[in-house]
Amino acid sequence: MSSHVFHLRILFSFGSVKVDDEEDASKVVEVEACDLPSLNGLMSEESLQQWKQSWQEAIKQADSILELPFPIFWSSLIYSPKILQFIDAFLDVFPRQWELEEMDLYMNRDPLVRSLAIGLYERVLFILLRAIIGRENKTSLSDGFYSRTIYDHKVFTVERLFDLINVYWSSNNAAVTNILKRTIGVQRKYMNDAGNYVDICVQRMDVVAAELNSLTRHPFEKEGCGDRVASLLSMLIGLFEALQIFHPFCCPEIRHKCFASLPISIASLVERLEGYLTEPVFAQLALCALWSTSRSLLRLYDEFRASALQLFHSLISMDKLNEETIATFQEALAYESFIFYYNMVYPINVTLASTISNEHAHDLSKFFNDTLTEISTKQTHMIIDALKNRGLLVQLGNPIDDTISSVLSEINELLPHFSPQFIHLCLRHFGYDKERTTNALLDTTMLPLDLRALLFADLSLETVPSNTGLQFELPIGMCFRFFFAGIINLSSALYCLCR
Repeated sequence: MSSHVFHLRILFSFGSVKVDDEEDASKVVEVEACDLPSLNGLMSEESLQQWKQSWQEAIKQADSILELPFPIFWSSLIYSPKILQFIDAFLDVFPRQWELEEMDLYMNRDPLVRSLAIGLYERVLFILLRAIIGRENKTSLSDGFYSRTIYDHKVFTVERLFDLINVYWSSNNAAVTNILKRTIGVQRKYMNDAGNYVDICVQRMDVVAAELNSLTRHPFEKEGCGDRVASLLSMLIGLFEALQIFHPFCCPEIRHKCFASLPISIASLVERLEGYLTEPVFAQLALCALWSTSRSLLRLYDEFRASALQLFHSLISMDKLNEETIATFQEALAYESFIFYYNMVYPINVTLASTISNEHAHDLSKFFNDTLTEISTKQTHMIIDALKNRGLLVQLGNPIDDTISSVLSEINELLPHFSPQFIHLCLRHFGYDKERTTNALLDTTMLPLDLRALLFADLSLETVPSNTGLQFELPIGMCFRFFFAGIINLSSALYCLCR
């Protein structure tokens, strides 16, 4: 119990009568310090029992916070750090979307773990919502007091808001939306904090890029390399999604000042990762594309690119397009791989149509069209060359396996506007899954970006004869359906892949 005495200005409403009163809020309730452990796949039985005990205690603490009278709740929230520390302890350990698998392992087999995780998850959200409602029963906070308090007393910091997005958005987006509207949406003081946090995000992107560069210099020589690459890509996806959710709730002034340089940082990151990951990692993973883990990593990388493109477009198009938009696109042209994929998903000529003034429309449109055409041709050839080097164009359109040949013919009859070569390439990508391949061809937005780039490419001229005797290095120690190591003949090794 705190010995400090202070006054909290509360507005009480009794029917039609409103009275300003100075409420003695000296009875601050101190919440016990809570050291919450996190779940992980290597926990012993003893550690799991300790986890259960800690989370049971945390639920009791959350219930006691929710039961506080409204004035005392706010007094404790403002003048004691304990409640916010309690909230942060939960937000720190609750798994993000890219970390949920380990919790699912326990939640699916232990009903108590599931009950405790969901119970504390819900209670912390109720505490956070209670901190933004401003009114409870006949007691309410004045708007001016509330607006000052949430910022001046750090009830909702930018960091805490991003943690909220990462933990709660997927299952409680309406609640998170209300919190963002009542915080960043009403208080301009967040401007400097938002700017600083964006800078921190860019620094994190650089750190992740550096680690990926280090990991992929000698791929698969380091234990758990693939898992770490997947974790880092998932982390970036989570960061991009949080930024995209957070950004629209900021006032235009904050958006303009704090997010102006972020699009180019995103373009730069994607361009760097294309160099770090595409050749050293995925060229070898493509040799075992029938592995579900390989396809998962390839799919994850495509999700990373898609989330980066989506955030870039959101930042560009949120406010009225102007000359700064044109300047951003011009600068982004230097990142050819990024702008190639971006233009594929969000055609730049459509975005710029409402931006370019009539005076410069012809010259600028011609400049962008010519530059993008040149980049598109170059990038398409690079994709085809990369597929060829990985052996993925061997026997393309002419599968050796009779079953695969039959599936190819069926899909080609259903969708004759696609070439047999392109359908065969899609079958290989989806592990020869007929249903998934057909669905993706019916809705080409389901295709990975590299395949979408080849929708209208002539693949028949790029087929590599099966007797070329090309050599490709397989990573030693990996388990294939055939047990070779070192340099082998591609025509025999890729039979299982290129049937």
